[in-house]
Amino acid sequence: MSAVDLRFHRVEQGVSSVLLLAGYVFGWWWAPIPVALLILGDLVLGDRGPALRCWHRFVAPRIGPPNTLEEPAPVRMHGLVVLALLALAAVVGSLGLGDIADLVTIIAAIVCALAAVGLFCVGCELYQRLARR
Repeated sequence: MSAVDLRFHRVEQGVSSVLLLAGYVFGWWWAPIPVALLILGDLVLGDRGPALRCWHRFVAPRIGPPNTLEEPAPVRMHGLVVLALLALAAVVGSLGLGDIADLVTIIAAIVCALAAVGLFCVGCELYQRLARR
């Protein structure tokens, strides 16, 4: 995977956080599923993923080229962190602990929201700390 445009990933994380929080507020049990599929598609397919293809075809030409391109590894680590949180929420929810599953889903939404606004990227920090070792 080549260098990535962080604008796409910020939009993706923003959509993910809004969908996860809306799912919690309105009781949509299915809300984490499209988020997990979106992130999984991004991780597995990379540049060939449907969301990124739509971004490059419809959005990127209208807003112009990015000022900077970033290394893809920290962004992929962030996707893994969010995906792991959603998997944990699914396992905990299947064990009948719905309140804890909701809490883990809210944590995933907060992690996505922080990455979307550029304040803190949990996966990026984790990648940097692991890369130092």
